[in-house]
Parts: sequence; structure tokens; C-alpha cells
Amino acid sequence: MLCAILTVVFALKLLGFVAFTNGEFGNNLFAFLVTSFCGSFAVIIFSSLISKISFLEKGLSYIGRNSLIIFGLHMFVIVLVLRICSRVFNRQFSAQVNLPVALSIALTIFSVLLLTGLTFLVNAVKMSIKNKQKKSSS
Repeated sequence: MLCAILTVVFALKLLGFVAFTNGEFGNNLFAFLVTSFCGSFAVIIFSSLISKISFLEKGLSYIGRNSLIIFGLHMFVIVLVLRICSRVFNRQFSAQVNLPVALSIALTIFSVLLLTGLTFLVNAVKMSIKNKQKKSSS
């Protein structure tokens, strides 16, 4: 818990803006390193807690097994959802712009749900192709 609190405090108060793609690690490299280690320890601790909750463990295991599909499709889904939000709210949204927190959370939840559905579809197509190959080879 202390690691999670330190991560938030350091990230919000000392770092400012971090962008790995541009090589920007905030205003203070020491704070970035402390935040990185604290965040890593917090993830390890939360992971051990999650493993004790069955439905979370199963859901995260499914996402982990299908992470390549999710990684390959996530930007398409984000762009699609942002275009839908732009039409619904009659305002231009972009993935490169800081979005309101509520919209970011909704975007994340909707994207995960949509990507989970897409992984079911991709896996079904994959199984269908495998079954056709087995039938044709025998």
C-alpha cells in the first residue's frame, strides 16, 4: 500500500509529464526512478492479491493469453471509440490529447470489453481454419 501511495505522490507532485516515446521522464530523474520502483513493487503486491480472487485471476489470465491479439488491435479500437465519442459529444477527441479522466476511464473499459469480444472472434476464426486444415489433410 505504501508503494502505491508513493507512486501516486511522486507521479502527481514531482514528475510532471512523462512520455517514453519522446524520451521525457519528467522534471526529476530521481523521482522518476523512485516512482518506477514503487510502481513495480505495487504491481507485484496487487498481482499476488488478485491471484486470490478467482474471477479476476481467470479474466486476467484470458487477457494474458490473448495479449498479442489485443496489442495488435488496440489502436484500431481506440481510434474507433474516439470517433464515436467525437460524434456523440460533437467535439473532436484524439488519442494524443489529454482526455478528461471520466472519458479516459470509460474509453479504457469500453476498449477492453470490445477487445475481449474481438479476441473471441479471432480465436473462433483461428479454430475454424485449424479444423478445415485437419479435414483437408485427412
